[in-house]
Amino acid sequence: MSGERTKQEALDRLCEILEIPQRLLRPGSTIPVAVFQAAASLAGINQQGSMPEIGEAVAARAGVAWDASCDSRDTPSGGGSTVTLEGMNRLIEALEILSGKQVLEGEGEPRDEGDARQRVIAAIVRRRGQHAFRQGLLAAYEGCCAITGCSSQQVLDAAHISPYRGDHTNTMDNGLLLRTDIHNLFDLGLLSIYPSTMQVWVSPLIDDPYYRSLDGRKVNDPAHPSLRPSDDALRNHFDSRNEDGK
Repeated sequence: MSGERTKQEALDRLCEILEIPQRLLRPGSTIPVAVFQAAASLAGINQQGSMPEIGEAVAARAGVAWDASCDSRDTPSGGGSTVTLEGMNRLIEALEILSGKQVLEGEGEPRDEGDARQRVIAAIVRRRGQHAFRQGLLAAYEGCCAITGCSSQQVLDAAHISPYRGDHTNTMDNGLLLRTDIHNLFDLGLLSIYPSTMQVWVSPLIDDPYYRSLDGRKVNDPAHPSLRPSDDALRNHFDSRNEDGK
């Protein structure tokens, strides 16, 4: 279906995904730069750079291929700031993935390699958390992992304390901003938090010196007390921690 779009129809879809006012193509079928700035913001990447550079970076964040057919950087004319219709369609695909506005999961075994790839991407998107939830946690914890203090946003996840059960569980008191490896341990019950002291507990099954050094560490507080994790959610997680490897 995407191959049947006109460039204006593709622009309309981009604005719809980004939830910004509809825009018209500029003279020469040029896409307004504000669309790429909004796309960069949604993807959590730097807004500086040409439109092809931003488009390629957004696509990479979602695991969508971006090649020479997507922009004019390799054309003899040197018109390197133009994104083609194919590039717009790839950008749409990437933004649908990153925004969660595309159903990627299926039942049963993957139909083919492409389906399997999309399911992997879906898992990554769930891992990162829905955009608003993740952005809220990034703000609450001032862009740093609540346990390690890591500030590299590319490896920070919006972690649910109680398991994700739909949008109603995407609340700040049910979330922690965690580095991906810490998120993995947290979800496996191999790392938890004492609700009464807000100190880290690390399972004795974990013998790596670095992770052992986190045991007993105080969890960083969010920027505002109202954003503090729910005691009940933390208690439920702590009570279900994995002490015996099962």
